[in-house]
Amino acid sequence: MLEEHPLRLDDLLSEGKLDFQWLARSLVQGMQFGAHRSSVRGHGHEFLSRREYQPGDPLKFVDWKYWARSDQWFVKEFHRETNRTAYFFLDRSDSMNFGSGALNKWLYARALVACLVATLESARDAVSLHSFQSGQDEVEADDVPDPNFSPELIQSAIESAQIPSARPDHYDAIYLALQHLPTRKILQPEAAIQNPTEWAKPQGLSILLTDAFLPEESIMKWCADLKSMDHEVAVFHLLSPDEWDPPEAGECTLREQETGAELELEWSSVRQEYLKNRDLSIARLEDGFRREEVDYCRIITNEPLNEALQKFFEIREIV
Repeated sequence: MLEEHPLRLDDLLSEGKLDFQWLARSLVQGMQFGAHRSSVRGHGHEFLSRREYQPGDPLKFVDWKYWARSDQWFVKEFHRETNRTAYFFLDRSDSMNFGSGALNKWLYARALVACLVATLESARDAVSLHSFQSGQDEVEADDVPDPNFSPELIQSAIESAQIPSARPDHYDAIYLALQHLPTRKILQPEAAIQNPTEWAKPQGLSILLTDAFLPEESIMKWCADLKSMDHEVAVFHLLSPDEWDPPEAGECTLREQETGAELELEWSSVRQEYLKNRDLSIARLEDGFRREEVDYCRIITNEPLNEALQKFFEIREIV
């Protein structure tokens, strides 16, 4: 169960920036992962707790030292690795860079990935970070220099984040990559789904975070290819509050994020049509994901992070 206090991005931003590693690990430490811990509870390497002995428990796991002190029979339990490989895919198209401050979809998506990565880190699962982007552009870091990290170190982190690993320093690289990975206007989703065997092993867990302004057929093909490899596939569909529930009236400027084209209009004249098209588009997505047996979770970026995570955990048991 997640802690009840809402974890909002606007409360966590410091001078417009967010430390993803601090956010993720702080959040995970404040959460109770009962379902996940029970699923990885066993006789592994790291001591977890004791529980009362039950008939049938192997005697080799009895805590004899505790028995000598208390004359009570208890067995030791340990964390064990789940051996899951998780692949996170970020939609890096420029439309994701919409919304101001904590409502920005790109900021929210990266924060959400950081939190999910941290939950998998606690279970020692191998993780990798990818994007729907190909070629050298995929590993370019943000153009804004960070005085705490050299461009070479950031570049190395973004590249190494694409190779699944459960090493502690690999998680550090993923958090650093999330901190600096920028959006890009030129998007080539086909490059990420053309041949999944080049980057994914069978029976993995693949999670896509997108605002679904990609071609619908590309998203569905990506899901179908991964399902054919026995992957569990989940999609976070992120929308800003203004995209989900636009104003009743007032002038606004609509900007096509991918091309920069702008259109001046009055919301009162187009709002109903917009909502109708929104609902039709979402219904098509939901139908497609249902056919492919893909878990679908719609998130509005004003939702607290822990509530978004809880919503996701309720539809699939990855933690």
